[in-house]
Amino acid sequence: MITEELDMISSIGKTNLLGYIDDTLNFSKKKFKEFLKVIIQKEYPFNWYSHIRCDNIDEEVVELMAASNCIGVMISFESGNQQVLEAMNKKTKVSDYIKAIGLFKKYNIATFGFFMFGFPMETIESVKETIHFIETYQPDFYTCTSWFYNVETSIYITREKYHLTGAYGNWSHDTMNSETAVQIAKEIPLIIKNSVLSGINGFHYHHLFQLLSDLKDIEQTKARIRNYNNMIFNENYKSDQVEILKDICK
Repeated sequence: MITEELDMISSIGKTNLLGYIDDTLNFSKKKFKEFLKVIIQKEYPFNWYSHIRCDNIDEEVVELMAASNCIGVMISFESGNQQVLEAMNKKTKVSDYIKAIGLFKKYNIATFGFFMFGFPMETIESVKETIHFIETYQPDFYTCTSWFYNVETSIYITREKYHLTGAYGNWSHDTMNSETAVQIAKEIPLIIKNSVLSGINGFHYHHLFQLLSDLKDIEQTKARIRNYNNMIFNENYKSDQVEILKDICK
């Protein structure tokens, strides 16, 4: 039982933050609620964060998460375009994401979003939709990358549908190629203003949540990471690096 492990961690008395790496933690809404109620009942002395599925989120769940000392969640948004999500077989709608972000903000639980650019069906227009999604609904923190074509995944089976060629970090399909996707991922941080980039130069998500746990304030955490990012950007990024998305960087 996971509660037995939590009891043991609690008894040691040296832990103030736990991270759950299981990306199906709330796959069963019923079991997840039961788990949260046990954590609340036991009054463990540590904060926690985890991956979360937005299709199994409602207000009761988020309220229980907050009461159980959840300080943040990691969400694999991937895209703000519904067609791209369907090509990924994500089983989640953009509307699920919007609802979840709103609920987490209501209960002061930080959101850290993962975005990926270049999956088959991706176009410059779908990238712009994702940028609009981030800027409008404002997950607190985000990171982004270009798509990595693993030929051992299911997309390989349907590769001909998208005229998908190449492999791993070097690929091309009907609507984009890896070179363009890599450049887009580089340009995104120079465009996004309303969410805070995290995950660069060795500052990973577990560092983010530890900082958040220590500061106990989302806005203060954002300010600290913005200051860190400004130092990195001043040294390594220039506004003239925006080439593909320059029409929306005005």
